[in-house]
Amino acid sequence: MKYGLGVPYLFDPLETYLYGPNLHSVRSMLADMLIVFSPVVALLVNLICALRIGLRIERGGLAGTVTMRSSFLSLGAMAVSLALIGVFTAYIISENVAEAAIRRYLDG
Repeated sequence: MKYGLGVPYLFDPLETYLYGPNLHSVRSMLADMLIVFSPVVALLVNLICALRIGLRIERGGLAGTVTMRSSFLSLGAMAVSLALIGVFTAYIISENVAEAAIRRYLDG
């Protein structure tokens, strides 16, 4: 909001707390990891609760079943988690592709 809309009121206190004098502090790295890995953890927790996996031996072979029992709220949380993972992945890929293109352009 600060750079796009010019409203610094929500960002400035958080920036001072996380990225104060030392940009690479443990606190800032933990905050970044929390933001990036929270959707992955949410997806895994919902999948563990929703999936039932059964294995049995049948006539000398291994037979398995996967059953999903879930509510709409759990499915919604999984959908949001997948969407956020997709957005983060697209951002990482596009940022690196753009940086590589700029380097190629500047190197001639």
